[in-house]
Amino acid sequence: MAVPPSGPSHPDHPPAGPDWGRRSAQELVDHLMASHHPRSRTLLLLLGSASDACSGLEGPDHPGLSKVRDALRLLGPELLEHLDFEERELFPVILDREKEGRALPPIWGRETGLVEMHRQHDHAQDLFGDLRILTQDYQPPPGADPRVARLYDLLKELDEDLELHIELENRWLFSRGD
Repeated sequence: MAVPPSGPSHPDHPPAGPDWGRRSAQELVDHLMASHHPRSRTLLLLLGSASDACSGLEGPDHPGLSKVRDALRLLGPELLEHLDFEERELFPVILDREKEGRALPPIWGRETGLVEMHRQHDHAQDLFGDLRILTQDYQPPPGADPRVARLYDLLKELDEDLELHIELENRWLFSRGD
């Protein structure tokens, strides 16, 4: 289910994004499940292929490429496991409590693994910080092989999408019991 933007629209001012603080947990979860989770999975598949295509290109023309590929081998399985846990266990708890009209208890982080979710979000952000440094903000070196440019473009796209994804969860969904 798509969430309509809030606020008035004017030709000189694009519509404001959804006011996530006023949206239900169901609307947030629907948005995450329809947009960010599938996008992350798709980008990880594309990144795997792009990374494989860059095999053997390491060298002076592509410094740090092996470290980028190593980071992807770590990130992919971790992110997929994280998404699966949210969908299978965490989101249902949040939605059940909302349907029942119950506030989230102070210990809900321990009940649901929320503390671990925050740790994993921090880890992903740290990993992408390292990737931004390794890739000089996803800018391939002059004369780089087009396969490296494709890899960097996909990394940047995943980084940007995950940043929004993490903000939606940490700021608007997970903080509902605070």
